[in-house]
Parts: sequence; structure tokens; C-alpha cells
Amino acid sequence: MTTKQLNQQELEKIFREQKLHVTAAVNAYLDIARQCADRVRILKKTPGFEKQVDKFEDLKQKFMWEALKTAMVEKEQHWRFIEDADYFKDRLRQKYNDLDFVTDLDDLRALLEVTRLENIQQFIKDNVAIEQFI
Repeated sequence: MTTKQLNQQELEKIFREQKLHVTAAVNAYLDIARQCADRVRILKKTPGFEKQVDKFEDLKQKFMWEALKTAMVEKEQHWRFIEDADYFKDRLRQKYNDLDFVTDLDDLRALLEVTRLENIQQFIKDNVAIEQFI
């Protein structure tokens, strides 16, 4: 992985310094990172699973960075992906009359992220194994 490795303390420090909030979307990514960390702990105790340890360690880092990125985007756009999803979708419906006809690339990216996070949140709620949705 070419990006800096984050740990929990560094992530918390960045959140404090940047005045970022742990929203439902951020929490969804952090939940996946926690599940990956759990997998790493379990797999390290099992001989012969070194590749899986590396895979889940990389995934943990990926989702910690996603949590940070999501918090920064939410702060910049002044709305939260999950908590304000209905407001955002209503705004798009007013603009386009139908979500199937969204043409603005930024609107499409935001709509994709909202949908992706809603799905991740549902998978976590349903206790779906992370291997099935990553």
C-alpha cells in the first residue's frame, strides 16, 4: 500500500484537528475496518494464513482512509451521506424529476456514494460477512 498507514490514535487526532464528525457513513467504514482488524487478529493466530493477514490489513487501512475521506467530504458539502440522504434525494428529484435522469457527474457520484453507504450499513446491520460485500 502506498499511502501512510493509519492507526486509531492517528485517525482520532486528525478528526479532532480537522473538526470532523463521526457520522453514520463514517461509522459504517470504521465498522468494516474493525471487522478487518478482528480478522487480522484471528488469522495471525492461525499458521499458513499470512496472505489473508496482509489482505485484511490492507482492507482495514483502505476503510480507515475511506472513513477519513468521507468525513472530509461531508464537512465540505455540509450534508451527511446517510443522515441527510432523503433530503439529498428529494433535492435531486426536484432538479431532475426522476433519479434515473441525473446527468451531473457530481450529483451522480454523491448518489452512488449514498446508495453504496446505505447498502454497507444494511450489510452491517444484517451481520453479513465482510468477505461478501468488499
